[in-house]
Amino acid sequence: DRWYGPRHIYPGPVAKVCFWGMVVLILPLALSIVLSMFRLFDTETLKFMEEVHRYCALGFCGLAWVYAYLAARYKAFSIESDKSEGKETCYGDDNSKLS
Repeated sequence: DRWYGPRHIYPGPVAKVCFWGMVVLILPLALSIVLSMFRLFDTETLKFMEEVHRYCALGFCGLAWVYAYLAARYKAFSIESDKSEGKETCYGDDNSKLS
């Protein structure tokens, strides 16, 4: 439908890549902060773990924003296409009384 966009199409391969990218990034993101709480590593390793945490968090947030946009766009188009499938939207067209 040219007015409402694609009909019932999954957000696409970009959404899948974003999801699996977030799954991959959550492991070093969580491990770097949890392992830094224990006195197992020296100062240089802790600084490295802080950098790993910083860049994994940045990548995770970026992928989350893209994924959220694609999911919201998919949801908006699926609602609009449901409305355009022959259902009347004007009051009184569905033989019901408004009272």
